[in-house]
Amino acid sequence: MVWFTMMSCDTGEAVRWLLDGARSATVAEQMLQQLCERMVGAGVPLAGAGFFIRTLYPGLFGRSFIWQGGVEPVVLEFAYDSQESRDLQRSSEVCIRDSAIAFDPAQEDSCLNLPVFKKLHADAVTAFLATPIVFANGDVHLAVWTTEQAGGFTAEQIRNVEALIPPFSRVVEIFALRRRATVLLDTYVGHATGERILAGDIHRGHTEALHAAIWLSDMRGFTELADRLPTDILIRLLNRYFDCQIPAVARRGGEVLKFIGDGMLAIFPIAADDGDAKKVCSEALAAAYEARARIASMEQSELGADHAPVRFGVALHVGTVMYGNIGGENRLDFTCIGPAVNLVARVEKLTGGLGRTILASAAFARVSGEPLIPVGDFVLPGFAQPQTVFGLRDEIG
Repeated sequence: MVWFTMMSCDTGEAVRWLLDGARSATVAEQMLQQLCERMVGAGVPLAGAGFFIRTLYPGLFGRSFIWQGGVEPVVLEFAYDSQESRDLQRSSEVCIRDSAIAFDPAQEDSCLNLPVFKKLHADAVTAFLATPIVFANGDVHLAVWTTEQAGGFTAEQIRNVEALIPPFSRVVEIFALRRRATVLLDTYVGHATGERILAGDIHRGHTEALHAAIWLSDMRGFTELADRLPTDILIRLLNRYFDCQIPAVARRGGEVLKFIGDGMLAIFPIAADDGDAKKVCSEALAAAYEARARIASMEQSELGADHAPVRFGVALHVGTVMYGNIGGENRLDFTCIGPAVNLVARVEKLTGGLGRTILASAAFARVSGEPLIPVGDFVLPGFAQPQTVFGLRDEIG
């Protein structure tokens, strides 16, 4: 239990810290901890505090940040389709007002009893104080403050908490927008590419040479499926199909650059000194093995009993690509181009005709050191010399 002596309070220093951007904090949970410590030092008898922010993130409804005196802050995430998120969406309006509103901890129908704020409950807590977090666009989120002081918060303490809310809202919004930008870039262009864009690498024509293992995959028979299946079922099938590949690539250091219909382009960067080239190529091949197994075990219920299982082909190559910004003046794509990308695209086209799932270039087979076997020499469009292509022993037809 935390004991407080009744004293006057003045949160002016905490307000000034927030108005200055809470510069000593780098993440939202750190900002909350430092703010609460300042409030306690200013005479506000806090036992705990937390805030909940709805997020713009695939599959995630929101995040809550919880601080309790003497304990490291906790971050909780709530899945978009979870019961907790549905309950919160229905009930949080009870807590949100234009100003602070006090709640009795014993009030059973309060949104304070939802899992998002459950960690703030304790036997010694005497009062909850709910305050709005209003963003510039009008979105309203929620903060909660608790005390173990007998009789709850005084009127003066509530006024001091309310004085913090406008600058607190601005700082929370900054952290939320920063995270939103990072999440959206991660979602649509990948983590490493997103970091480069946020760092200001957005000028058209700015590219750099990158040595990498290159992955290009494609679903077999997609045109026929697109013509036969209802759109919603086709999209669901595509999402499941990509779910079989993306985690396999990401877990092994790869980054998905783009989707081209049912195709997927990814790279596995190799260190400048090529010291990890063999390991990187082995990881790329392991990802291909995993994706092959996962796609082979996909549930086929949407396709109908008379349709063959989903099949795909993936080509692997290692080489240097030009990686950077390409496009029109105000519409850019962060991608990779070059002969190495052209080669892997040509090799992928061979997978269907050869009845193989995984094919690799001679360069990939040489660098990886894996027991790949030559499938044959092929004249590929755009390449003057025939290219030797390698495959897997377990796919010998």
